[in-house]
Amino acid sequence: MNLFGQNKEVKKAPAAPQASTPAPPGVLDAALFEGLPTFHDADTLNRLFRVFKEEAVTAKVERPRVMSTALDAGRGTGSVRGYALRKFGEEVRPVIFLSAPRSETGGSFAPVDQPLSPGEPIQFHYGAAIPTTKEVKTLNFTAKGVYLATSIYVPQDPNNPGKPWSGTREQAEKVFGKEYLVRGEEVLEVRVSDVSAFSHRTAALTRDVLANYIFTPKIYILPGGGPWNKRSQGSGHYFEGVPNDIATLLEKTEGIKAVTSGLVLVECGVDTVSLTHPEMIMADVDHEAARPMMLRDPNKNLREINAGLGFLLEFEVSDPIREALMRTMPNKAGKETFVYLPLNLAGTVQLSTGGWRYNFLIFPRDLVEDRGAQRKRGGLGLKFAPLYALHPKSEDQNTYRKLMIAIGQRIKDDSKPENERAKIASVASAMEARQREMHDKHVDDKLKQAFQKRQEARRQKDMGA
Repeated sequence: MNLFGQNKEVKKAPAAPQASTPAPPGVLDAALFEGLPTFHDADTLNRLFRVFKEEAVTAKVERPRVMSTALDAGRGTGSVRGYALRKFGEEVRPVIFLSAPRSETGGSFAPVDQPLSPGEPIQFHYGAAIPTTKEVKTLNFTAKGVYLATSIYVPQDPNNPGKPWSGTREQAEKVFGKEYLVRGEEVLEVRVSDVSAFSHRTAALTRDVLANYIFTPKIYILPGGGPWNKRSQGSGHYFEGVPNDIATLLEKTEGIKAVTSGLVLVECGVDTVSLTHPEMIMADVDHEAARPMMLRDPNKNLREINAGLGFLLEFEVSDPIREALMRTMPNKAGKETFVYLPLNLAGTVQLSTGGWRYNFLIFPRDLVEDRGAQRKRGGLGLKFAPLYALHPKSEDQNTYRKLMIAIGQRIKDDSKPENERAKIASVASAMEARQREMHDKHVDDKLKQAFQKRQEARRQKDMGA
């Protein structure tokens, strides 16, 4: 059909499809890294991990269980020594060999009272240059898996050239003799279940983006430490709760320092927050941990500072973010329009332009408040969500993660064309109007009858009792 008035062309026989040239070994299809992909299958992970054989890769290693019960434990930095493919039942999975992580926050990666146990969740973050069919992409990755064992790792297996050897100390001594002490290294074996890729610093939001959704940041410094610095008596790993709400706590804490003027929220990452301020924010706080000698080089005294001082970040959020947060975290601490995040100081950097940059870790246990009937029954006003109350995918079940998800969704919505945003707003408005109209109405006669029958049955039961 000649739709646009062009001369009729003679149809040519379609050319035979050309076979696509397969990517060379070690090169991944660029389409795999569109968006924020997560890889699960062993074949893709095997190709993704080949970078570990070509270069030394440093990783930030985390133990989520320990991080949820300790201030400065469960985090460390190690090196990926290599990997191997192993069969678990009918499934083949990659096993990563990580050098023993060393803590950078003054605590311990594996405290004496919380040793590593087989099956414990482990996650680690690393960056690497990955060759793709289009270009070499520098990406950041977050890998999740479970701890298997601590073993001796030797880069070359004498019986299987080109592959690493790993095993217990006893096995290493049988194979290598005392030489294993020189040739081998103690590593953690982690079976990897999935890896997520990020084209930027892992899910970080910068100042220019945050300024549209977060306002008036303020940081409180509590001498003696906040409630998250203290363990409750007789309750094991549960941190101490507070009878009052967040506003009363801040009002009644003596010697508290609030910093607002000049404070800038410059970045929010995965459980990390970075702030800048022209001065040393811990100066003039009346506590041993804030003495001038301690603040001369804060990075050398992080453990003492975090034990003696509590850091609490407060900021206001825009209405769309507030609505999203209250739908998903109705018991978050503070008023609806405010967010409160307990922090641990992870490090400071003195800026060449003057002032300081402060890097904080988000406290892993969520800060919540009882409201309404729960509060009237005498429960604690301010407390930390216990571990058993967290969803199996707990990384998305605290206030900070919900905040990042809400901002990410809002950024996506704001980037849509104006007419599409108007259409979405119109549909949302119509749905809200319909919900208000039908509120407290029985729209289904069968449902109404079933409800009445249950009420009558309950009344008869109560009368019989």
